[in-house]
Amino acid sequence: MKYQKGLLVVVCFSLILMKSWSIEITTATTDSGNLNSNSYIISIPIVIQSDTNISLYSLPGEGTAVDPYRIENLNITTTEEACISISYTTKCFLIQNCFLDGDNYSIYILNVAPNSIKIKENLCQNYQKSGMEISKAEGIELIKNTCNEGLRYGIHVIFSPNIRIVNNTCTKSNEGGIFLNNCNSSYIYGNNISDNFKGGLLLGSSFFATVVSNSLHNNSYLGGIYLHTSRAALVANNSCFNNVQFNIRLSHSNDSVVTDNYCFGGGIGLTVVYSGNVSVINNEITTESNGIYVRDSEFSEFIGNTLTECDYYFYELNPADYHTYTVYNNMINGKEYGYFTNQNNLKITKPIYGQLFISNCSEFMIKNQVLDQTLIGIHVKFSDRITIMNNNCSFNKKQGILLVQTSNSLIENNILSNNNHGLVLENSSNISITYNTLTNNYFWGVFLDEDSVNNLVHHNSFYNNNQYYGTSQARDDGDNLWYDEENEEGNYWSDYFVVVGSYYIDGFANAQDLYPLSEPPVYRNNNIYYSFLSLIVLIPLIVFGYSRFSSKRRR
Repeated sequence: MKYQKGLLVVVCFSLILMKSWSIEITTATTDSGNLNSNSYIISIPIVIQSDTNISLYSLPGEGTAVDPYRIENLNITTTEEACISISYTTKCFLIQNCFLDGDNYSIYILNVAPNSIKIKENLCQNYQKSGMEISKAEGIELIKNTCNEGLRYGIHVIFSPNIRIVNNTCTKSNEGGIFLNNCNSSYIYGNNISDNFKGGLLLGSSFFATVVSNSLHNNSYLGGIYLHTSRAALVANNSCFNNVQFNIRLSHSNDSVVTDNYCFGGGIGLTVVYSGNVSVINNEITTESNGIYVRDSEFSEFIGNTLTECDYYFYELNPADYHTYTVYNNMINGKEYGYFTNQNNLKITKPIYGQLFISNCSEFMIKNQVLDQTLIGIHVKFSDRITIMNNNCSFNKKQGILLVQTSNSLIENNILSNNNHGLVLENSSNISITYNTLTNNYFWGVFLDEDSVNNLVHHNSFYNNNQYYGTSQARDDGDNLWYDEENEEGNYWSDYFVVVGSYYIDGFANAQDLYPLSEPPVYRNNNIYYSFLSLIVLIPLIVFGYSRFSSKRRR
């Protein structure tokens, strides 16, 4: 299958890099690693601007890969620009086990030789810009450092390919925990990133990123993990919970794989926008908003994901684009997610679905489903001649049933209760809405927007909808009819108390139900009704025929 090939390529690439780096990989910690405050030595800031002034600091080591210069066990608290600054060097350095409290930066690295610097087990705090500011430093390693309470970023890296960021803790920065820009082939593993104001882990223009086994929680604005213009990324086995707006978001990041992540609470679980050929596989998501939101990401696949109390939401302006997605083996609230495009003459009658999405279909029947505890129970777009009957769509956070640009359809005998809205029509016409029960929906039981016209609404039962806003239990902004003209019968409204007169519908259409019913209408299943009538007619005929036959035999 396509996704297996794509995943195999990305994973193999990541494993090769891991082996070549030979870096330390341990379980992520929430403390500062092996910091030993008793061993700190008070020191002035260290500012190295070339190989020539390294000797000013009498650092141990030879400056080689085997025996690097060591800056270790120091307490540097200063109002100068940075505690430790290294730039334009060709030698190797190890910075480890230091307490660093600088003005703008704790550690500043600029334009150094590839693979020449490792920064390990340091504590950085109270910086005005970044705990660690890294620029043009290929192959740098950041391991088990702690960056707390900065005004901008915990770790900020730009134009530094093959960066390795492992088991760091970055919390309470105003801009973001870790921000990488133009850092191709970066490896980000096992970090604890939390309580940052504008986002947890942010990657921009960084191709072939590997983001694995990080913990991201309580990050605001841009959420937990945000990849922008970062193609061919692997985002796997991360725990993202209670991040505001997004837990994981991909934008303009084609050919990426997002697999085996856990997203809980907060904003949208996983967002994929403007990112083609993305594979989203085996993720577990429980959130108060959309579980997986997709827009303009054609030829992507969504396979084996498990969503609880949330939903899938696909948004495309072109109906044909929905058919480019591969969607199967997904579960919502323990039931299948039904994704149907370009289907004709299909009937769904077995109650096996947790949510249904229908696009560009006709002569399509949805019957006997129980779709609750998601955002939209039944979502239909760009379709014609759809029958939705005998379903229970309740306790959904948005709509029980939503129809968009759909026509010539029947919505009959459904229970729509305790949703935000019961039934919503957007730009939909010639819909017959009859014998539905709409109860305790937070806003309107039925809402028809300004582009929804020529719809017929009658013989429905409205109970206690929209108790907090407006003056009626339904809203009509288009041009629709709220009663059966021939029989002069409308709908039952639990808040209609007068004997004679119209029931006024909220909305710009100034619509009225001219014939409100005095009691809830009783739905008759026409098939059963006519079958019963047929039996009433056929049984006497059979008895009569049998008696005639018996009398002939006796004669």
